[in-house]
Amino acid sequence: MELGCSRHLKLPCSLHPIGISKHGNTLSELLIYFPAIPKITYAILAVLLTVYYYIYLCSITWFVFVRCPQTGDLAAASIVFSLGVSSEIGAIKLFIIAKLRDITGEYLQCEADMAPGRLRARVGRSLRTVRRRAFVYWLVLVVNAFAYDLMPAFLPGRHLSEDVFVIYGFEPMFESPNFEIASTLMGVSVVFICYTAGSISAFLIVIVGYSEATMLALSDEISCVWDDACASECQQPNDFIRARLGKIVAIHTKQIRLIREVEVVFRGALAGGFACVAFGLIAALLGGLENTFLQLPFCVIQISVDCFVGQRLRDANVAFETAVYNCKWEYFDKSNMKTVLLILQNSQKTMGLTAGGVAALDFTSLMTIFKSVYSGVHHSQTDD
Repeated sequence: MELGCSRHLKLPCSLHPIGISKHGNTLSELLIYFPAIPKITYAILAVLLTVYYYIYLCSITWFVFVRCPQTGDLAAASIVFSLGVSSEIGAIKLFIIAKLRDITGEYLQCEADMAPGRLRARVGRSLRTVRRRAFVYWLVLVVNAFAYDLMPAFLPGRHLSEDVFVIYGFEPMFESPNFEIASTLMGVSVVFICYTAGSISAFLIVIVGYSEATMLALSDEISCVWDDACASECQQPNDFIRARLGKIVAIHTKQIRLIREVEVVFRGALAGGFACVAFGLIAALLGGLENTFLQLPFCVIQISVDCFVGQRLRDANVAFETAVYNCKWEYFDKSNMKTVLLILQNSQKTMGLTAGGVAALDFTSLMTIFKSVYSGVHHSQTDD
């Protein structure tokens, strides 16, 4: 992940951490920049996916619903079930990869269509913050994966990432060569799913962050429209205002449409993530926080970032609505007043993300999750 960018960051540069080059300004340049993906890459990905699903879906299902009922070890079942459900938060996002190319193309085209000037410069400055946000999230997720994998190396004796977990067909787990093979497969699977999920979530952070940056830039533009008209050389300020409002309407309408497309693509993944968080937290509390303390950050940080991104988008929409109302529209002619009224009505249709169209992704939903976690921890400590 490169950090070197131009002074005013452009969308292609921000998308670079998830595989989109910073050297192109249009979609066609980006497609030319990328070479064809070698077939060996697809083969490696197929092997990694097979290993991941064998361990963290098939083996965990067998362990929780077949092995543990035979042994009566409820604590082990809870710990491993929490591990499996938490990992599925990232795995769910793998199913939407094929749908991301079209969204990427539309956002890149939107960025390319924006004329150089104050609006584009304002968007670029905001994107620098968005890119840092995506990079920090991706880095934390990957570091968490390596910490989870490397923790057994600092413990005396032979240990796996999860000692109570038995992979189907690898008993006894702590004897050679089963131990070495199991350690390698589990380690590779954890890094793979964290890296993949982190990259897809970074994509969501960047494209929604681009819409956020655009809405904030539009807020500045419409706030200054009257002052710009008065300072311009145009003899009829309302003609200047009419042209400026027309551009604002076009950009705002396109951003609303793009966010709706993002919502449609990510709706199922976000809803599945919320469901996995609920089940994962319950299982983690049943298994004991001392046994699941490295699983909880992976689980909580993903849903926290989704809620944070959704809240920032809502805040930008509210800022735009406020700017429209305070744009000195009372000095405009009737035609421009009607245009401002249209923009105001559109701005009141709040832009945001939801989990399956049921729960809005914002700080309210995030606090509800945190309250549930705190309540569960408090009750578990009280029972002890």
